[in-house]
Amino acid sequence: MQSLWTSLSALGASLNALDQVSANIANQDTPGYAEENGSFLDTYTQVLQAQATAPGAAPRYTLPGWWGGTGALAGAAEPRFEGMGTISTGVPTDMAVEGPGFFMVRGSDGRTWLTRSGDFQWSLWPGGNVALTTPAGLPVLDTAGRPVVLRQAPADWSVGADGQLTVNGRPGPRLAVAEVAEPDQNLEPAGDGAVTAYVPKPGAVVTVVNRAGAAPASRIVQGALNMSNVDMAAQMTELIEAQRLFELNAEALQVTDRMMETANGIRT
Repeated sequence: MQSLWTSLSALGASLNALDQVSANIANQDTPGYAEENGSFLDTYTQVLQAQATAPGAAPRYTLPGWWGGTGALAGAAEPRFEGMGTISTGVPTDMAVEGPGFFMVRGSDGRTWLTRSGDFQWSLWPGGNVALTTPAGLPVLDTAGRPVVLRQAPADWSVGADGQLTVNGRPGPRLAVAEVAEPDQNLEPAGDGAVTAYVPKPGAVVTVVNRAGAAPASRIVQGALNMSNVDMAAQMTELIEAQRLFELNAEALQVTDRMMETANGIRT
């Protein structure tokens, strides 16, 4: 029975890997999408030496607190934010971040979400005002954590590299740019179908870096977008690996089934 559970757990892990690679491929052209990388958690290491395999030494590690000792698990996918280049669009409401920063938006759950998907737009707001929002209507936040709202749709406006909004020659709100220490490990998908929005994990350090007088490493580029960093060649290789993993474990499951059938025949 143990061999059955081993193969079955690996089948589930390979299905998760296929789902993850499929999501990366499907979002290769999605602005601000960060490629997700997963890992496999073995449940055997901790039984042998009572400690996890170092992630730097092998692409797998033991799930904390798990002492099963049989099979494999798929670890939570982590986004990878480096290598996300920019492309010029010429659309004034499109904005990109050069550097490690993120835009801040008010999420559908009321929390502050971080994103590099800067395909914004001016949307009607209660009271006849207009707000800078995402295509889903989530408001973009300024450095004070408030939605960027104007009394009317601007005719002459621009956004500086420091996020400063200028409307009809006068300074307006300053779009917030936040930086996160080790974002790959400290950000997780926001959920609610948002594939380009992230929330900090507990203990993550999030800093608004472009308040007045600051000289941040990140800068805003108007009329451009951060594009996905999905490497199609690498993803196709991982897709084949996940398919082979599934096929091999399905075959192992069949072999175990035949062995058990043979054993039952001998006993009878």
